[in-house]
Amino acid sequence: APGGLLSDQPNFSLAQLSSGRYDSYIRSWAAAAKAFGRAVYVRPMHEMNDKTYPWSIGVNGNTSAQEYVAAWRHIVGIFQAEGATNVQFVWCVGAKPALPNPAIYFPGDSYVSWIALDGYNRGQPWKSFTSIVSQAYAEITAVSSRPVMIAEMGSAEQPGSPTAKGDWITSAFDQ
Repeated sequence: APGGLLSDQPNFSLAQLSSGRYDSYIRSWAAAAKAFGRAVYVRPMHEMNDKTYPWSIGVNGNTSAQEYVAAWRHIVGIFQAEGATNVQFVWCVGAKPALPNPAIYFPGDSYVSWIALDGYNRGQPWKSFTSIVSQAYAEITAVSSRPVMIAEMGSAEQPGSPTAKGDWITSAFDQ
């Protein structure tokens, strides 16, 4: 969003996504994925529990988790109607414990192939990977037994410690 916030894009509100405005575009992606013929992982509307994106609750007129679920199901329904059975839908939350329990945004196992987390060590204060994702992991695995992946992760640099970031990434795989 040049000159503004990423979330300030009313053309991509949940109502717009559910209304059919982008159905032909979404249908073209579904047809292309189907033609590809191999597994394709699609992660629509990730980190919905953060107010950073146009599909987040509290921005662009989005008022409820039910609107998010309806938009998700609408998108998945288009892929299903196109016969894109090779597409794996990844429902992904941001691992920020201060936000509401992400379970309220879960579209249901019939619409989700995988569940995922995005987690970042922003460095102030320095946090371990486990401390960043553990609460969100417990919350998302309580609503579904779908397989879990880490979709995004990363760490800030730590001033005065040139190996801290690399050590953080290495330790994330050990936890």
